Amino acid sequence: MRECEIKIPLASTAFSLEMLYSLARLGAYLHDAREEIDLVLDTGDFAMRNAGLLLRYRRVKFNTDSRILVTLKVSPDATSQDRWF
Repeated sequence: MRECEIKIPLASTAFSLEMLYSLARLGAYLHDAREEIDLVLDTGDFAMRNAGLLLRYRRVKFNTDSRILVTLKVSPDATSQDRWF
């Protein structure tokens, strides 16, 4: 199964809060709160992206705990894979 992710940029903090209140009225509640910082790393000419690769550094803070994850995503049609490993 392939993952499908939809990201919707919100216009303002006020709009974000309005959306949260609307979701709460529908019965949604905060399950866990965490802060994520994502950095996508690549070369200056986007060689990794052009080859179908994505290298991400993610720091996740949850309460007083913090984790760092490094992810390499390889597209099914990635090119020159042997060059990166």
